[in-house]
Amino acid sequence: MNVKSDESMLDPALSEVYRETANIDSPARLDARVLRESREAVAPYRHRWWKSVALAATVVLAIGLGLQLYVVLWDRPETTLQGPVHVDAAAGAVEQSLSGPCAGRRGQPGEWRLCIDELRQEGRIDDARTETAALEAASPPDVAGR
Repeated sequence: MNVKSDESMLDPALSEVYRETANIDSPARLDARVLRESREAVAPYRHRWWKSVALAATVVLAIGLGLQLYVVLWDRPETTLQGPVHVDAAAGAVEQSLSGPCAGRRGQPGEWRLCIDELRQEGRIDDARTETAALEAASPPDVAGR
């Protein structure tokens, strides 16, 4: 739509006022006051941004640490502990495995148990007790029958 300026619709007095005030600037003291008031109004909020950044960094660090702990502690192959190892008992079991009535059958716990049963049937109760103690000392709890 093309509108042509019609001189008959303009108010000459109003046009004169617009022409006279076209190049008027505000006084310098008014500009200075507006700038001062705006600085004072914004001053309390000026340094608040770092709190948001610190909070975001803390959240990221906590999540990263949590994931790292998960990977290190829980996301690994399970290892099973066989219980406390008594050095004296283990040393005695090794020493007895080299000698004694069941020395040749100590490689497998099942064979060792059969030898202990044979000792009991033969009436050699002391030897059977000694071999049972050696079996319990040398074997994990589930193998020795404990």
